[in-house]
Amino acid sequence: MAYVISVGAGKNQLPFIHALEQKGYKVISFDRDQDAPGKDRSVFFQSISTHNIEAAIPWLESLGLDFFTIGCFSCGKALLTQYGIAKRFALPGSLDAMKVLMSSDKRMMRRMLEGKGLSTLEEIEVADMADDHVLDRYLLKSPNGIASNGVRRLTSEDHPAALKKQCPDWFLQEYIDGVEYRVCVIVQGSEVKYCSILERTNLHNSFIIGRLTPVFSDQELEQFVLTAVSRLEVQSAVLKLDIVKQGSRIEIIELDFGIPGDYFETHIAPYCLQYHFIDAYIDLITMKPIMKQAPRPGLYNVVDFIYSNDALNYPVNHSRIEKLVRTFDADCLWIETQAEHTVLGPPRHNQDCLFGLIHNRADYSHDEVNAWFNMQLNC
Repeated sequence: MAYVISVGAGKNQLPFIHALEQKGYKVISFDRDQDAPGKDRSVFFQSISTHNIEAAIPWLESLGLDFFTIGCFSCGKALLTQYGIAKRFALPGSLDAMKVLMSSDKRMMRRMLEGKGLSTLEEIEVADMADDHVLDRYLLKSPNGIASNGVRRLTSEDHPAALKKQCPDWFLQEYIDGVEYRVCVIVQGSEVKYCSILERTNLHNSFIIGRLTPVFSDQELEQFVLTAVSRLEVQSAVLKLDIVKQGSRIEIIELDFGIPGDYFETHIAPYCLQYHFIDAYIDLITMKPIMKQAPRPGLYNVVDFIYSNDALNYPVNHSRIEKLVRTFDADCLWIETQAEHTVLGPPRHNQDCLFGLIHNRADYSHDEVNAWFNMQLNC
């Protein structure tokens, strides 16, 4: 009997746990939520935070089982927990420590990319700025931020002295006015087995993700990804890159070792790219060979994330959203991103979207689609 450890048992981990079940594996999971939805699908479950490796390892030891592998459908500190457990029990399914730390420390990530000749993007610590530093060519970022939380473009109205007082541990990143992309990659045996490119459009006047559109041919970006995987000496991993392209200049904005997120695994890959990402991820962590495959056009070609506007504090109502989605376009899918009755105001980060929408109406911009749903919800 093959036991697989899942770091987390929440809503986002449920598709992973379900796929493991379908393949005949026995799932052992832990999650801080005592009533996590993956609990009932696990042969053993314990209420432990995915960040609390100090509690997770003794509990796993107490089970007295031989574990087959470990997987993680989360990010940040959960990946450190995955790494620690894999090391303790000599399991596959994890990265080396440096790459895990890179995913949670943006300063370390940038130093690594610069050292490998993969970045010339200028970054400056807020604490190190000169008092007369010109700020309107930079973004302000947190070193440990996720989901674009707190990212903003600085202007001439901002002043170094104020920033040093408000956020001394943050940093400035050079702003490049180019086309942004989300790139999702699976590497096995140092070979890129899968690479999808999605053009990214941000929510109006923000750096929050608004729309993703599949790109099926960009040889320059594909070659850049191959070069990055080689120079970073990636052996077996899934990784996500946020990239900006301005003319011939290509820069990595963010790089994360771990699942892409933003519903790529569960919705975007199968419906827009004809790819079963979860199955491939399970093959990766169980060391089964993954067939090399290029993305192919799927049923849909646009993914929009819908957010409340500045005037709307909206209590999420799934049945109403369903009706509006069918009014917008009968042939589309919508992604439930929030629990029923969750009240959302103006977005602060990517995870504040009301719902996701997968469709073929590329004739409408994201701004137009987002405005239409806000208008209907505000009636």
